[in-house]
Amino acid sequence: MSSSLAPAIFDTMVMCDMTDYFEFNEQGLSNSINALNEFLVGYRNVSDISDDEVETFCDWIAIRHFQLQATIVELYGEDCVDEQFID
Repeated sequence: MSSSLAPAIFDTMVMCDMTDYFEFNEQGLSNSINALNEFLVGYRNVSDISDDEVETFCDWIAIRHFQLQATIVELYGEDCVDEQFID
């Protein structure tokens, strides 16, 4: 678990991200976008989130994957990342 100061869309992405960190597939991304659209119906009743922010949703998924990678290296050291892991 990590914490940070981030835009509301980051928290929204964490809640709606249905992608698999270790293996990309189109269905996971499609499921994430569907979850986002459902989530926004209620979320926009309590928080202002702009259409411009929502358009960055997929970018935040990628950023989170980089964050997860950095956390793995921080916890287990650089030796945990070898060619097999990167592949």
